[in-house]
Amino acid sequence: MPGPLFATALHAVTVEVEGATFIVDLRRGTSVALNGAAVFIWRGLVRGQSPTQIARALAATFGIDEPRAQADVSAFLATLAGQGLIDESLLERPVDHPG
Repeated sequence: MPGPLFATALHAVTVEVEGATFIVDLRRGTSVALNGAAVFIWRGLVRGQSPTQIARALAATFGIDEPRAQADVSAFLATLAGQGLIDESLLERPVDHPG
């Protein structure tokens, strides 16, 4: 499994234009526009947070329940992995449950 520095693809960069945030795939010349929750998730990945840590923080920040946050993080990570913007091993990380 890659370390935090290699979770996001080296050819994926974040660009902000007039208040909007995009992930630009330098390899393909394409971009993905991010909404507020997606920006939050992406920045967590860049900081090296696990999907579970991101989901917990997302739930607290956006006032949603953790299962929904976990589902949102998982869906977004699957989309990013499908586009080659993150390492697919992030999808295989076990979810740590409190308790």
